[in-house]
Amino acid sequence: MTKYSDEMIAKMKEIGTFTYDSAKAFADANGLTFRSVIAKVRALELDYVAKGNTKATASKAKGRAKGDIVTSVNDLLGVELKSLEKMTVKDLEVLESELKAVMTEAVDA
Repeated sequence: MTKYSDEMIAKMKEIGTFTYDSAKAFADANGLTFRSVIAKVRALELDYVAKGNTKATASKAKGRAKGDIVTSVNDLLGVELKSLEKMTVKDLEVLESELKAVMTEAVDA
């Protein structure tokens, strides 16, 4: 039997982006280990901002989640590349910008 009930998974999806503190609080509230929560966050493909990761936090503050950028790049390419999720937000933003520029040039040509 899994440690995670449907209600717990729904709550995790509702939270969406986890930080160290929110993952720790979720673990404590549900009798889980912190590491288990982080593993589940990753398995559910939710965002996790590691402690001290100020660049990722700044990106979230701008309103663009990494998952949104990955979706945009996949849409621009017309394929789903799972490995994009391993790229940094900054690199994804550059890739997205370059793809949009190339597509604009192709339309104008």
